[in-house]
Amino acid sequence: MTGPMPPRLRAPLVIIGAGLATGLADVAVRGWATTPVVILAATVGLAAIGYWFVGGRDTDRAALIRREPDERQAQQRLQVQALVGRP
Repeated sequence: MTGPMPPRLRAPLVIIGAGLATGLADVAVRGWATTPVVILAATVGLAAIGYWFVGGRDTDRAALIRREPDERQAQQRLQVQALVGRP
């Protein structure tokens, strides 16, 4: 290992891993049918690319994808916890 995984890369790799597992299970159950596998591969690929681009932006949604909430989100979380009475 050369170092920790960049936060922006984590979500697309999880999507690709889940898509690969789903594809392998589908092939094991139904056999090799080209159309469902191609549709699944295209969907997983587009979702991973989309998460990669959205994760690189400087927005609240991108911070959530990177699992790096900013101060505003932390403040909102504290306000909700105070509202419901959680310490």
